[in-house]
Amino acid sequence: MSGKATKKNEVFSFLRYMLHRPGYAFGLAVVVVSIVLIFFGAALAPYPPETAFSGFERLPPSWEHLFGTDSVGMDVFSRVLAGTKIDVTIALVGTFLSVIIGIPLGLVIGYYKSFFSELIARALDLIQSFPVFVLAMVLVAVRGGGVSNIIMAISFVNAPIYARLMRGQTLEQKNKAYVEASKCAGNPDWVIIFKHILPNGLTPVFAQATVNLGWAILLSAGISFIGAGVQSPTAEWGLMVSMGTNEIILGQWWTSFFPVVAIAITVLGYSLLGDALQHYLNPLERND
Repeated sequence: MSGKATKKNEVFSFLRYMLHRPGYAFGLAVVVVSIVLIFFGAALAPYPPETAFSGFERLPPSWEHLFGTDSVGMDVFSRVLAGTKIDVTIALVGTFLSVIIGIPLGLVIGYYKSFFSELIARALDLIQSFPVFVLAMVLVAVRGGGVSNIIMAISFVNAPIYARLMRGQTLEQKNKAYVEASKCAGNPDWVIIFKHILPNGLTPVFAQATVNLGWAILLSAGISFIGAGVQSPTAEWGLMVSMGTNEIILGQWWTSFFPVVAIAITVLGYSLLGDALQHYLNPLERND
């Protein structure tokens, strides 16, 4: 019971820390809204987000169509709301998979010092030497467009980040007294790694994952923008920006402007939340 009370108090302490700082409170609000829209975005949309209405093409923003309509008569506001599900879900699942892949890999190559550990570490360096967007674009192009392939590309390009981060944490933790005591008690390596080292090295991973969520959203939208990701008429922010780019020179700025704003605000929100976690979880920087 005391453990549950401690966790509950920690949650309230974090919320209080966030709410007392307007920038971080804004980031938390954006994250909460984006999660809600994953489940209810399409339901809250005033029009079917993937249905074109004849005679309603290129209408400017109005009370009837808050964000206007695009070149085929689809309501931009409805598509922005529904697009949250695609972009944020891709980012969440892709980041989750990269964490699940990276953490065990980093633990193993950090705990065991061998030729294969060094070989894997250098392979991770090689993957990270490529520009992230270019590598993800190539992977999607090879495997084909679609949500699942974008998720796999994001998880692949981001997994080395968590593997290297956890490797550094493992190298730092494995020579500490509590690990030596666990070895003397006769615990096997897997118990030492996953029961002792892992919990003490997760703090920076959580903070990094929150920051990477924003970049994953940007990466997903960028892949769709160049035509290698989600295909029309799916409501996806990057695809909406791409479809509206040619309309700007005709004066129809709203078709691409509002999806860009949605991307910018969402990425900013997750970045602010990640920054807040980094400061909150660091006793040297935390200032209640």
